[in-house]
Amino acid sequence: MITKSKFRIFGNLFVGLALLFTGACATLTITDVDFSEPMESVLEVSSNGMVQDVEKGLKFNILPIQQEETGEGNRVTIEEIRIIRGQKGHYFIIAPGFKNVYVFSANNGELVLDNTIKIDENGVANPAFNQRDTYIQLIDGTSRAFNLTHEGLRN
Repeated sequence: MITKSKFRIFGNLFVGLALLFTGACATLTITDVDFSEPMESVLEVSSNGMVQDVEKGLKFNILPIQQEETGEGNRVTIEEIRIIRGQKGHYFIIAPGFKNVYVFSANNGELVLDNTIKIDENGVANPAFNQRDTYIQLIDGTSRAFNLTHEGLRN
């Protein structure tokens, strides 16, 4: 027979366990994180399409981006890429001769394309990224500069 005191003990035990498990499942979120990198990385492309930034712990195959940009995905046709990470964590990627900047976000071991930003129909010969306060600046080796966010060109 369950007495009133045993019922109270079991009730308190149940509530305590529920609070313990609920607290263990809570998600810790850190806000206002600035992911920006002060300088771009210039990465050489290997013969099998791999690029690696040892200092930043990033390694991936560039061939899917090359396929999207040039239509050639079976063999490597680019020698280097330029990559920089923006304030909100997006990766901006371009290579000499590319018409577009590709914007990716990291998600469970993948780079997911968020945006393709058209820069120049003829391609950018000498691209370089600069980190600015709230945007990424792309210069093209001439006098042109483009202000970029993950959403596109910024005026």
